[in-house]
Amino acid sequence: MDEITLINLLNKLVEEQPQTTWSIKCHYQDGMGTTTLEVRILDTHPESLRGKIIFQMENGKISFFKYHGFHPAVTPEHITDLILDIINYERAHQLALSN
Repeated sequence: MDEITLINLLNKLVEEQPQTTWSIKCHYQDGMGTTTLEVRILDTHPESLRGKIIFQMENGKISFFKYHGFHPAVTPEHITDLILDIINYERAHQLALSN
């Protein structure tokens, strides 16, 4: 998996949603080459959890995700696809609020 692309996409989400921040941490490592990471997407005002994504670092496969208000018809299997979908969801949500 391309970590730079993931970080750039998360930064793009924050750029478009300035009240949002993200963090990433190791959720699990088995010592045999499998690492599970957890991405947390947070609202800063008021501070609350907006979303959580758990995925395998080596291949980007998602094992769990939850994002406030976002319920796709087809769940993306790869972390980059999911982040792109979340960015598009937030854009559409902002557009709906402005109309």
